[in-house]
Amino acid sequence: QIYAVGGFDGFYRLSSVECYDTFSNSWSTLAPLPQAVSSAAVVSCLNKLYVLGGAVDDSANTDKVQCYDPEENKWTLLSPTPFYQRCISAVCLENIIYVVGGLLSKIFSYDPKKDSWRDVATLPGPLESCGLTVCGGKIYILGGRDENGEGTDKAFTFDPATGLVEQQPPLQRCTSYHGCVTILQRMNR
Repeated sequence: QIYAVGGFDGFYRLSSVECYDTFSNSWSTLAPLPQAVSSAAVVSCLNKLYVLGGAVDDSANTDKVQCYDPEENKWTLLSPTPFYQRCISAVCLENIIYVVGGLLSKIFSYDPKKDSWRDVATLPGPLESCGLTVCGGKIYILGGRDENGEGTDKAFTFDPATGLVEQQPPLQRCTSYHGCVTILQRMNR
């Protein structure tokens, strides 16, 4: 199933949640978010959906962590983020959620089993609206915008096992507000 969560319709932040069922080729409306947000980080972890932070209007952000349980079609609020930010990205690696962006230099982790946050690493500078994906046990942080609002071509990896952030070869162009995904391919022999 594929979920579309929150967003902005040009006038208002949305609390709507829609689910696309690939088997029936149809959309359904689910329980709405407790707080309408746009530009939040949305990630799946441990069979639940997490909506972290985001914008509540043009000038205010939230620290809420909204958790959706698809078995119960129910949202709960969890321990808030240690920041009030929008334009953030999140991934799940080994049942831990990692959050980057929002013009923060810090990388945060959230443990859903313990409902607790940690500051786990620091980037060389603040980023927002960057691409985030996982490959080979590392988190890849690609592009984004810096504190001056300029797009960047910088790429970094964060290794949760060692806590190290390493700069990687740059992207071919400055890019932000983009998607990022890992595709694993099998070698047929």
